Amino acid sequence: MLNFSCRFEIETTITLYTKIRVDDYTDLTPPHNNCYLGCIDLQQAPIDDSVGSQILLNHCNNEVSIYYGSYKWIASIFSSKEYDQHIPPDVMYVVFRTEWVSEGGLQVGKRNQIRIDFNLNRKPFTNMRKAVQRLPDLRWVFPPVNKNPEMM
Repeated sequence: MLNFSCRFEIETTITLYTKIRVDDYTDLTPPHNNCYLGCIDLQQAPIDDSVGSQILLNHCNNEVSIYYGSYKWIASIFSSKEYDQHIPPDVMYVVFRTEWVSEGGLQVGKRNQIRIDFNLNRKPFTNMRKAVQRLPDLRWVFPPVNKNPEMM
């Protein structure tokens, strides 16, 4: 089971690239000129049925917090419908700014030891809360303990 099932944080490595060869004819490039693609090794694919994997796959923002020494950066997870089938399930690509590389002293093309923290997306929970607040009668959500719900 994945290590981040309780903490949503793992220690791993990131390798920074200016482009990544997808196949013989295609290169994966960052969306902006002043960025790198960071290849984060998840150490295990989050595809099992564990609670941690399901939370990660279904309820995380499209960003991840990256910790390197005393530095903290929030990077966008790179996703493209055109290339997603070429991305292995045990890696994740992030858009990494060039100023972060010089700021933190990271090395391009080499493995850099980092910690990552997955940011939970609170929007689904906020939407559910708004829906409950709009109900005219809260007994629909919280029925009285001594009553049979079918009789209400």
